[in-house]
Amino acid sequence: MLSPSSGMLEDPITGSLNAAIGCWMYSTGQWTKPVVVAQGTCIGRQGRVFLRYHEPSNTVWVGGNVCHLIEGTLTL
Repeated sequence: MLSPSSGMLEDPITGSLNAAIGCWMYSTGQWTKPVVVAQGTCIGRQGRVFLRYHEPSNTVWVGGNVCHLIEGTLTL
């Protein structure tokens, strides 16, 4: 998410990317426990997300603090 008008030139952390990496790491056996991911340090931000694999639904859950700037709906 890039939003120059808000003063934020780069998203400090990308939840969807971390979820995809988490799914891949879980499927290869490289990750099994909840983890905190740090991102954005090089651009002076303290981006953090929390990843947890949810066994019953076979999904990776991503959580953390956000700054909600825009909302939308996509209908396929």
